[in-house]
Amino acid sequence: METIFLILVGGLTKASIYYLVAAGLTLVFGVGKVINFAHGSFYVLAMYVTFSITTKLFGGSANSFWFALVLTPISLGIIGWIVERFLLRWVYGKEHLIQLLLTFGLVYIFSDVYRLFWGVMPKIVPHTEFLGGSISIMDVIVPQFNLAVIACSLLVFIALSSLISNTRFGRLSRAVAADGEMCDILGINTFSVYSGIFALGSVLAGIGGALATQLGVVHLGMDAHITILAFILVIVGGVGSVKGAAAAAVIVGLVESFGALFLSEIVLVLIYLVMVIVLLVRPFGLFGRPVF
Repeated sequence: METIFLILVGGLTKASIYYLVAAGLTLVFGVGKVINFAHGSFYVLAMYVTFSITTKLFGGSANSFWFALVLTPISLGIIGWIVERFLLRWVYGKEHLIQLLLTFGLVYIFSDVYRLFWGVMPKIVPHTEFLGGSISIMDVIVPQFNLAVIACSLLVFIALSSLISNTRFGRLSRAVAADGEMCDILGINTFSVYSGIFALGSVLAGIGGALATQLGVVHLGMDAHITILAFILVIVGGVGSVKGAAAAAVIVGLVESFGALFLSEIVLVLIYLVMVIVLLVRPFGLFGRPVF
């Protein structure tokens, strides 16, 4: 039971990181109708930016990570706004193949940026002392930071759901997602909505990337895996659904963690099997609807 509980916590921790990445992608996908294959690159860029902030800006001090957790998402939001304004804005309404080629090219550009500024060797972000220990829950020793990641993701989910449901920006986003052409006719600046959504998605990837640095090393090649996984979560949860992204992240995170214990040889197959089963039952995902 102790092992099961630890795996449960580990699965929810993975799910929390996955949700932060997938939530940003599902918003960009659902509102802007853009297939952003470079979304995972923003996540990896956030990890490298966190490394630079903690080691260069604060000299690797023990609790510099918490400053990076604030500064990294802001930096990623600015970078995301620039990318949307000067690149992606030109492919709105274009064929999806054009969007895919552009964003896939961004993956290679980001990859060269990583090598140029941070080299090819893996990077380790200094671990924080605050919440860096363990606590006992039902006589099971659980890392405090894992619980902090789960709590942070839950707070982001509540805040994001409230933003989409209860604010003017959220209402405009839902309207643009439903019928962008009609919003243009009504005088709504859809481009500003697209910019805000893409910047918000980049901020969420920044939070996920920053938190992930405390759970593993930063290295080249991570973007491909997290991008594919994020698309799986978007498909399973339903395009444009924040609730769906959360549900899919929990399902995939737990399947991956428990699968690694009981069926380690086919754990990757299990993730795709989950996607296939969901699509057979609900073709548009758990909380999805047709968007194209």
